[in-house]
Order: sequence, then structure tokens, then C-alpha cells
Amino acid sequence: MGPRFAWGSWWRFYKALLRRRAPGAGSEALLRAALAVAAELGWRLDRPAPAPENVLLVIGHQRSGTTWLHRLLAADPGACALPLHALLFPADTWQSLFRRVGRPAWLTRTEERIFAPFDPIHRMRLGEPEEDEFLLWALFRSPMNALDRPWPPGETPHIDGDEAALRFYAEAVGKVVRRTGRRYVGKNPHFTHRTDAVRAALPAARFVQVVRHPADAIASRLSLLRAVWRRRVPGFQDLSPHHVETIYRSSLRCYLGGHGRADLDVAYLDLVGDPLGTVGRIHRQMGLPAPHPSLGQIVHASSCRTAARHQHDLGAFGLDRDRLAADLASVYSRWGFRP
Repeated sequence: MGPRFAWGSWWRFYKALLRRRAPGAGSEALLRAALAVAAELGWRLDRPAPAPENVLLVIGHQRSGTTWLHRLLAADPGACALPLHALLFPADTWQSLFRRVGRPAWLTRTEERIFAPFDPIHRMRLGEPEEDEFLLWALFRSPMNALDRPWPPGETPHIDGDEAALRFYAEAVGKVVRRTGRRYVGKNPHFTHRTDAVRAALPAARFVQVVRHPADAIASRLSLLRAVWRRRVPGFQDLSPHHVETIYRSSLRCYLGGHGRADLDVAYLDLVGDPLGTVGRIHRQMGLPAPHPSLGQIVHASSCRTAARHQHDLGAFGLDRDRLAADLASVYSRWGFRP
């Protein structure tokens, strides 16, 4: 099955931006279309991949430690993950070409110029493991597409994932497992409320959910999107109430949709307080070999953004903690959270 880029969604999205004369919208639209055509050509030259047998997916609300846990689990010599370039170009044909070409100096300079300004928010590089949703983002079939830019009042983005995109995702995972011969470790917060659909596409997948206090995680997510939009969109200053409410409701869907659906739940504070012990517990409960001894060095060398270092307040976005506690009463009760 081919990637099936959503040309209709692409056209509607950028037509609205071009109508408003949004800066850079035209060049961005052309770049997205070129990436889609290139990915499709590579995929057509590939042979299909069988369904992978050993898949572990990290889920949970954004800004809950999912990135750090994903990279710790993927750093094991027996594991593999999809780096950003493989999420944009998942075909074996493209990946084989990239291995032969290597990493030219101009590419390093280019990615530093593009990605380095975002390092204080979220470090991203072409060769490092990244969120699996970027694969669906490249198809224009992801909620991430709707969050690329702020939308005007009265409009609500409607781009969402679908089963066809998940089947493509499953085959892309099968290809990286075939290339490496290792178990796959992925991360996708947008899968948190879609575990049943993901299991239908990837029957062997198991889920580890990281759970952070919703008031902290949602405020941090809003702060993240505000910072990204400020860097990407000239003149943008702050989230409007219609932005906040739409993002808030999608966060509720994530928490409620993932409640009790994972194979294993991990508390954010446990991950921050004892990362080595948390990874060891995941390996034991998932029946995986013990973590490699080098994990301790990786934990020591890496840094985790803790709640103590980055505090965010729901009130700064016009949201009420008591309302959140009522909306997520079952989650608060399960984890003993207080408003």
C-alpha cells in the first residue's frame, strides 16, 4: 500500500493560508508536496514488509516525559527506532540511498540552522529518534498538521488520523524491523486515545503510557505550542481563547481515551525520580532482556526537563484547575491527583 498523501487536506489547508496571505505559506506548500512525491516514488520501488512481531510504543499526553522514556528504551542495543529522516522517507529505497551517501557537511549545517533555534523547546535532528506521528504528518493525515500554524477565530482544524494511515505506519515499522533485525520502540502521544485502532494495524504492539499531572502537562503543552508558533509565524504573540479551548479539548480526549488502555502505566514522577529503575521495570514486565549496562551512562549524560525547572500555570491561559479536575475526574481518582 502506498503512502496515500492527503492531497485534499493539503489543498484546503494551504488555500486558506494563501487567501489570508500568510507569510511563507506558498513555499511551505510546495515543499510539503515535493516531500510527498519523493516519498511516494521511493515507496513504489520497495517490496512489502511483513507485520513486525516485537513492537513497544510509548504513549501519554505531550510533555509527560514520553520523549525521554522513548529515547532511553530505544538506546538499548537490542532496540531500534525511526529517526526523523526515516519518518519523512520511510521507504527502504530512500534509506539505502541515505546510507550510501552518508552525511555531507552541508546537511549538518542546514539542519543546525533549521532545528537549533528550537532546542530549548524540544531537540530535533534528522538522525535522532523522533515521534512516530511525523510519518503521518508527512502524509497530511495527522492532528500535527492542524497545529503547524495558528488558525483564525471561527475555524477549527479537522485533520486527524485514519485507519489507512495506520496500515501504512504498520508497514513502515515492519520495514525498519526487517532492516535492523531488532525490536521496535516508538513514541506517539497522538496514539494515546487510538490504542484499539493501532492494535488492529499492529497486533503485536504493546503500550507503555506515561502519566503526568494533567494541570502540569496541559499547561506545558500550551506553552510549547505558543513558543513554536512564535518562532514559525511572524507577528504571532499569544494563544487566543479559541486556540486554548480547542487544544484543551484535544488534551482531554488524550487523557480519557488512554485511561486504562495501556499494557503498563508509568508515573511521570517515577520516571524523573528513578529513570534506571523505571526502564528496568518496563523491561521486566514486558518480558524483555535486562537493560544494557550502558544505560546508566546514557541517563547520566542526558538531561530530563523536570517540573521543578519548567513550571507552567493553567491560569495563564484562562483555564481553571477545578474545571480540569471535574473533566478528568476518573483520571484524578485513579492517580490520586489533586486540583
